Amino acid sequence: MRYALYLFFNLKRCLKRPAMLVLLFLFPVFAIMYRSLGADHEQDLCVCVYAEQEDSFCEQLTEKLTQRDGVVTFVRSASEEELYHTVMTGDAECGYVFHAGLLDSLNEGKKKDLVDVVISAETTLRDVTDEIVYAELFEEYSLAILTDYLLQDDVLENPSLSEIEALYRENMTNGSTFAFDYTGAYSSYHGIRSGLSIQVLKGLCSILLLLSGFLGLLNYSGSAEAQIYCAVTKTGRKFLLLAELFPPVLLTTLAAMLSLLFTGAISDGRDLLSLFTYALLVVLFCTLLYVVLRKRTIILFLLPFYLLGCLIFTPVFVDISTFIPALRPICFFFLPYYYL
Repeated sequence: MRYALYLFFNLKRCLKRPAMLVLLFLFPVFAIMYRSLGADHEQDLCVCVYAEQEDSFCEQLTEKLTQRDGVVTFVRSASEEELYHTVMTGDAECGYVFHAGLLDSLNEGKKKDLVDVVISAETTLRDVTDEIVYAELFEEYSLAILTDYLLQDDVLENPSLSEIEALYRENMTNGSTFAFDYTGAYSSYHGIRSGLSIQVLKGLCSILLLLSGFLGLLNYSGSAEAQIYCAVTKTGRKFLLLAELFPPVLLTTLAAMLSLLFTGAISDGRDLLSLFTYALLVVLFCTLLYVVLRKRTIILFLLPFYLLGCLIFTPVFVDISTFIPALRPICFFFLPYYYL
């Protein structure tokens, strides 16, 4: 009963500490920031395309681009002037103008100045859209080369243009020639922004939760050095350490849970289980840290470096091990890595 009362009063004291109140306040702030970033008005990336109508190859290419599904949405412009206006006003990331005679230029071996590209001053994604456009361009050009080969060299008896195209399309899309299998890919720009911001939100919650454990650890180590617990047995001191760690971690865990539920970042029971498991790991880690370090000054000295390492080596903002795989073993020393 004494232990339960001590835990309860310690929980009340925890709510009166300014540092703890600041931590709890940050959770709704981050949740509101996430909701503003992931608002429903977020649109897909828009790219304009225009083809001169007398060119069937350019028309077919433009039609194929506008029918694509994915992060980039291609929109056909009614005229070249309209395309320039849409891009220059910032309503589109960039625009592509396909002039008549594009197929002939390709057949002649020309490689430069085949497509006019209009770029918005605000875009940073020109290289991405270039890859998409030219991938579709050479897919159509490959069909043209195949058709010319089959028609000119009498490879087939009574060749049918529709049959050639149908077989070509079939073997391009059924995975028999070459294919990628994307797992967990986003189908829209909004999906990418939402997915990235959820990861950042969960990462920030994990950092705040870890920081609450450190606050409890500092409170206990300060009291221990002040000889407040000198009359308490070793078993009692272990409980007092847990009693200092448990209240702040519990409060921040509940705040993180409410914030993640509010933003939709928690979708099922597994997400809740992983959050509470991480909270338990924070308590165990802080307990182990005190057993090893003991001195409050040493803990205070090391904590900023450890928190900085958490931001760098765990995927709060970016997964550095993706770019430098040799650094992955270092990530295992930082607690948020196991939650994220």
